[in-house]
Amino acid sequence: MIWTLIEGTSDLVHSVRRDGHFDFVNRAWLNTLEYSDEEALDITIANIIFPGSLKEYQARASRVFAGESLTNVETTFISKSGILILTEGNLFPRHEDGKVVALQGFYRNVTDRKKSEEELREQRARTEFFVDLMTHDITNINQEVLSTFEILLHDSTLSVPMTNLLKEGLREVERSSNLIANVKKISQLYAETPAAKKMDPAEAIFSAAKDVESSFPDKTLKLKTNFLLGQYHVLADDYLKDVFQSLLHNAMKFDERRDVEVEIDTNVIRHTPFLRIQIKDNGRGIPDEEKEEIFARIAHRRGGILGLGLGLTLVKQILENYGGQIMVKDRVEGNHKKGANFVVLLRYEQSSKADNSSDHRGN
Repeated sequence: MIWTLIEGTSDLVHSVRRDGHFDFVNRAWLNTLEYSDEEALDITIANIIFPGSLKEYQARASRVFAGESLTNVETTFISKSGILILTEGNLFPRHEDGKVVALQGFYRNVTDRKKSEEELREQRARTEFFVDLMTHDITNINQEVLSTFEILLHDSTLSVPMTNLLKEGLREVERSSNLIANVKKISQLYAETPAAKKMDPAEAIFSAAKDVESSFPDKTLKLKTNFLLGQYHVLADDYLKDVFQSLLHNAMKFDERRDVEVEIDTNVIRHTPFLRIQIKDNGRGIPDEEKEEIFARIAHRRGGILGLGLGLTLVKQILENYGGQIMVKDRVEGNHKKGANFVVLLRYEQSSKADNSSDHRGN
């Protein structure tokens, strides 16, 4: 029964004596390595191990013949026609009369998987190269354009229409710079997820609010929140500030008033591990049919959500990396034109301070 199962498995199975000759190979082994039953009797293990892997295999074989079992070992075989076969498997000693007489190997053919992994690594390396190239070169171009515009704006002889045109150009260059920064961050997130740790979300929000307000010298961010520093702690990473910075930046950008009011409500959702943070703005709002679309990797460039797509893609990716979530609702239920309510869920960590619902204002 056991030998029937071994013959029927897709794994490569062999039994190797101390002299390197085989006393058993299964059908999958023969088919994969392209040998007949008769040929398998005449060759040794050295004939099917890729030369670059032979020394490592011999060291492992010595351990098995000393009575040790080895798991999750990687071995590269070479077929009769010269094809490399990448495998992962386990090695066990076979005993007779209390002595180890053979090494038994059970191997999975992972050649296709390994090739796919290598192709993905190469694609990622190429992508990172192009992202770095774009980041470096376009950033330098943007810096030159910014410097030129800023010098021109100091010219007192410029007409009002020309001054306004230059200011619009500056805003577009800043948009380009933000796009580059977001692409770079998304690339980094996909390449390597940062380790999550215990963090104070209030600290991230207040720091983000200061940075955002400095980006809009003609506007004032009026932030009203029941957050207190040290009141809550969540499981997050150093990109948490980017989440709030992106959401507050959108609130400032899409609210045409000089005084931009944003309300942030927080509460622990009972019987769940989540802290809910609601960021309510007074901008143009988001229609129902576009609420899910704005978190897509590539948002359609419609007037109502122009500029939101990539930033919110980054936000969604950051939050999902440590079990968080984000959704968007209407600030006033049923009327999207009254502004948006971005609801962020973060995994809650018990704080040393008692919950406090009093208002706290921070800019």
